[in-house]
Amino acid sequence: MRCKRFKTAILYFYRELNSKQGKEFEKHLEDCNYCKDYIKEFQKTNDLYEYIPLESPSPDTVERILAKVPAKRFSFVLKLRVGFATLSIILLVLGGYFIIENRHKPNLEWYGIEDRLEEIEEDIEILKEDFFANNY
Repeated sequence: MRCKRFKTAILYFYRELNSKQGKEFEKHLEDCNYCKDYIKEFQKTNDLYEYIPLESPSPDTVERILAKVPAKRFSFVLKLRVGFATLSIILLVLGGYFIIENRHKPNLEWYGIEDRLEEIEEDIEILKEDFFANNY
């Protein structure tokens, strides 16, 4: 039966667990044959890598790979720059539109006179009535 903690066995094998976790897993290994066998098989597989000779790629292969890397990186950087430029233009256009649209419409709340505006308009109407009543 497969154990749910078998992934912890890999961390245990590579000594990636802290001391407390390592001790807990060692206690687990006393009772879990699946994890014991898993670690043994993992050790066998790991030992096989020692017999595989490491070869370096040929200079032509390295040159071919490196020739492709800057082109892709340049392409990514170019796309990133175009994206930022586009975003900047959009923000400038929207900001300009906002400034132009609100240039002649001051926000009266900023000046604290919004409440007084209605009173002033009423006073103007009264003055108009008095002016026309006295002059005509």
